[in-house]
Amino acid sequence: MLIKAQVEQFNRDGFLVVRGAVDAETLGRLRETTDQFIERSRRVTESNDVFELEPTHTPEQPRLCRLQHPVKQADIYWQVATSGEVLDCVEALIGPNIKFHHSKLNMKVEKDSVEVGWHQDFAFFPHTNYDLVACGIALDDSTVENGCLLVVPGSHCTLIYDHRDANREFVGKITEPEEDFAAATAQPVELKAGELSIHHVCAIHGSSKNTSNQPRRLLIFQYAACDAIALDKRPPANEFNECVVRGQPATHARLVGPVSLPLRGEVTGSRSIFERQRASAKS
Repeated sequence: MLIKAQVEQFNRDGFLVVRGAVDAETLGRLRETTDQFIERSRRVTESNDVFELEPTHTPEQPRLCRLQHPVKQADIYWQVATSGEVLDCVEALIGPNIKFHHSKLNMKVEKDSVEVGWHQDFAFFPHTNYDLVACGIALDDSTVENGCLLVVPGSHCTLIYDHRDANREFVGKITEPEEDFAAATAQPVELKAGELSIHHVCAIHGSSKNTSNQPRRLLIFQYAACDAIALDKRPPANEFNECVVRGQPATHARLVGPVSLPLRGEVTGSRSIFERQRASAKS
């Protein structure tokens, strides 16, 4: 469970680091399972519903940038997502009634892996309130050199910025000038393997390329308060979406207001943030 000072820091900055969130044995199992998926990706030639590949991926040098829906791929990921150590932290921030939203395992292999542009998670999945958090467990040390998370402190208290280009295509990153949201003040969230970062659904964040020889693998679990109801309804990706993992399901939707929310709206296909940002950079 988080202490009062940690909750206050999260409320002020929009992000938090929890030291020693995953024990050494569990971390070892997570890394071993992830290594097995990387090995399997050698046999894959294009992205699919399990593996998302970087354009330079080859069997000889696998470059896997995301394992899709890891909780669906191996039991160990779901065990950690529903562990008391993680859910105690989530409860301290969004309350006792918690539902699982989604998972992903983002990876940056050594040298020039994908850069992630500035964005707010809320733009991808707006809800009736803001009680959603992303928990990122570092499977490797996460540093500035290998592309750790960058967060603009206090940005969760501002507004939801435009993530559409001039043609109103949703591109998965903020399209307003960086000076408008003080991108220069972003702070690196460096983690030791087994540590946990938590960021608010409205916090502006991104990450740089991996310029080191060390991989950066981050296992991400997104949670929502049970009474945060999705405004952009889409079919569940799998049986874990909307699963109540602690407390009781909602009988009412809790609304924030008065507020105007820019909806993601209709978007072409089901492309990931990596694909959308990559396409935007070419246009």
